[in-house]
This record gives sequence, structure tokens and C-alpha cells, in this order.
Amino acid sequence: MDKVKIKDKKTGAIKEVKKSLAGDFIGTGKFVLVEDKKVEVPTSFTSKKNK
Repeated sequence: MDKVKIKDKKTGAIKEVKKSLAGDFIGTGKFVLVEDKKVEVPTSFTSKKNK
């Protein structure tokens, strides 16, 4: 059972619904699909040295 997140345009509330029903919500024009953005975390840090 795959789920996707949709956002209400008016209130900004985010809902998680079944993927098969997401098209019905978006088709009403009141919701938009939320893109899951993954933040890439660096594994090592570098420092700048003053010369």
C-alpha cells in the first residue's frame, strides 16, 4: 500500500493518502502533490585555513 503526501492549498495542511486516491484529491484543484526532498548530509567536513 503506497502512500503519498498532498497539501491543502488553502490551509497548508499536509495529508498522507493512498497513491490511488491522490489523483482524485488533486483533481478537485484544492490539493497539490508534495515532493519529498531528501537533504544530502556531507560525511566529512573541511575547514578553510588562513594563509
